[in-house]
Amino acid sequence: MFVHLHVHSHYSFLDSTLSVGEIVAAAAQAKMEAVALTDTNGLYAAVPFIKACRAAGVRPILGAEIEVGGERREAGREIRSERSEARKEASFPTAHFPPLPSDLRAIVLARDCRGFAELSRLITQGHLVEPPLSALSLQPSASDEVCPPPGPPFEGTLLDSFLALSEEHVWILTDSPTLLRLLAGRRNVFAELVLTARRRGLCRRLYDLARELHTPVVATNDVHFARPDDYSFYRLLRAIRAQKTVETLEEDRDEGYGVVDEEHYFKTADAMKRAFRGLRSALRNTRHIAERCEVDWLVGEPLLGQWKFPRVTLPPGETAFSHLWKVTFEGLKQRYRPLTFEATRRLEYELEIIGRMGFCEYFLAVHEIAEEARQRGYRFLGRGSAANSIVSFALGLTPVDPIRHNLYFERFLNPERRSPPDIDLDFSWKERDAVVRWIFDHFGNDRVALISTHITLQPRQAIREVGKAMGVTEAEVNRFTRPIPGWVGGTSTLPALTDLPNVFPECCNLPVGDEPWKTVLEHAQRLRNFPRHLSIHCGGLLITPEPILVYTPLQRSAKGPIITQMEMRAIEDLGLIKMDILGNRSLGVLQDCMKTLETGGERGTVTHAV
Repeated sequence: MFVHLHVHSHYSFLDSTLSVGEIVAAAAQAKMEAVALTDTNGLYAAVPFIKACRAAGVRPILGAEIEVGGERREAGREIRSERSEARKEASFPTAHFPPLPSDLRAIVLARDCRGFAELSRLITQGHLVEPPLSALSLQPSASDEVCPPPGPPFEGTLLDSFLALSEEHVWILTDSPTLLRLLAGRRNVFAELVLTARRRGLCRRLYDLARELHTPVVATNDVHFARPDDYSFYRLLRAIRAQKTVETLEEDRDEGYGVVDEEHYFKTADAMKRAFRGLRSALRNTRHIAERCEVDWLVGEPLLGQWKFPRVTLPPGETAFSHLWKVTFEGLKQRYRPLTFEATRRLEYELEIIGRMGFCEYFLAVHEIAEEARQRGYRFLGRGSAANSIVSFALGLTPVDPIRHNLYFERFLNPERRSPPDIDLDFSWKERDAVVRWIFDHFGNDRVALISTHITLQPRQAIREVGKAMGVTEAEVNRFTRPIPGWVGGTSTLPALTDLPNVFPECCNLPVGDEPWKTVLEHAQRLRNFPRHLSIHCGGLLITPEPILVYTPLQRSAKGPIITQMEMRAIEDLGLIKMDILGNRSLGVLQDCMKTLETGGERGTVTHAV
């Protein structure tokens, strides 16, 4: 009768001990037919969650916990005095910071693909309307990364957008009395009861209000860890997040909203039945909601399915294949004089494979970018296995003749492999930003975004964070972590941090068996590879055929540019196309040399430029 509809993974950023795999494994072990993933203000792990559920035979339900108020919850408490001071000095309009109650939060579950798009837009608005504290004082400069346009436009406040969510496409679960009153009468709204010992009084008042408003109730457990004994590790995460020690972290003794205690673990259906034995309708409603969340679209359009290429400009009456044929054949005639039978046959072979695999739009999109750069006089170079393709050569993407150098096309695009082609374009580091801005303008600001990369905690940083949270002085932490090689990262085959002295000679004197380091290493081992924050992919741009919020939410990076919440591998699993537009200092130096030579500069100037 019961399905967990409010579960956080470690992509709630130090607000859960659970990985996506652990959530799905717990659901499968408990023989639950479905489980929801509801990270705070994010869909970062949506794609890995879907894939893990498919492998385990569990129905995935996608959602998020949306903090509708103007404040952000920090480690379960309102700790925002520092941000409030920063706001007073910031130049952002005060309308961006509406004075809303702190209890305005809700679980929003996508019922179908349109519901997913609505949720994605709501999350994006929540992140972009209020810049993060680290970005309040940043101003774009010539030395910064390219700063694209300020994201999609939004009408009204985040609360307005939340109240405008459609009844047919999303479910809303909330323990906020304010939101329950605002949403009274809607068929898709449920009062969320998290029935723990500390929250019984709150649940009683919420239940009475729900009866008054004729709103059904639903049972959840606001899951943040797997078992009760994981609560101590969860408190450690809270201390790291709040930049305190475990001893100085204040214990939540009230029944406030968002408070997490020992009971917020992944309870079995039997345990939830015992807790709600007098309120079985709240349990039945979890099944009612889960059964009405369609999942077929998760494995087809618009998520995991066929490739979704950017929309390109085609002449009237032309298809992508016919237009690609014409432009490549014209380029072939310019590069092979006289035009040989071998070159024509190779072009026909490659185009037949490209057309059969459905990648014509991709080549045309790269060709449009290259043509714009050529018209501007920018030098660029296609790198990597793209040089194995005569189509790339004919389009002027690479200067390498694959026939002359006997290069195999299959190394670039293999018909036996479904992965898309990958053409990386290098531009001068001085001109790369201008190319990126043109891509935003040409393909549409609502269809282009920079791709994120998820920064995870690696061994040295994990040890430092745990040590500081356990009260170890910074000097002691520095002495312990200094011998650990910096390249020991998440992909290391190191089985456990306690094995450091046995693997690296420089760590042979580390007191890994002594306290507090023994406990520090145990916690740090568990903390390894937890996501810490988002950064910008070095050159990846996402270009989508439909508005980008149909596929992924956006948020602002620490330096200001707007990025996708999903990282590169998830983007590819979605069937979306990544364009790598890279800045290369060598091309900049080469271009400076060419300009100096063309203008008849002195020899000394040329030598200095080189």
